[in-house]
Amino acid sequence: MTRTAEARDILILDDELAITRALRRLLGMRHRVRCAATPAEALALIEARLPDVLLSDYQLAEVTADAFLRQVKARWPSIRCILHSASQRDRWTGLLEDGVLDAVLLKPASVPELLALVESRPR
Repeated sequence: MTRTAEARDILILDDELAITRALRRLLGMRHRVRCAATPAEALALIEARLPDVLLSDYQLAEVTADAFLRQVKARWPSIRCILHSASQRDRWTGLLEDGVLDAVLLKPASVPELLALVESRPR
């Protein structure tokens, strides 16, 4: 697989290195991928170049992504925010109800599910 005219700029926020590596390898075949392990790193990358898609875990090493995702959506509403998480639904439902999240992908997700969400057109 190679990058196409439809390639997206994807930012992955996840503190688990194995997951980040796997997602980078998979998505990097078709898209431009950058990775961050903390909300602060992700924010710096967003400020340097806006991604089309932010694929974020919910439970990070020292914090949840709740406040960060709300900040991103408030400042840059054009970024598609996709939660990729194993956290229980009641922990992130408010983000979905408030329109902060564009989609949720529960771990473990299949490759076709992941690609379909990342490559789908924003609503």
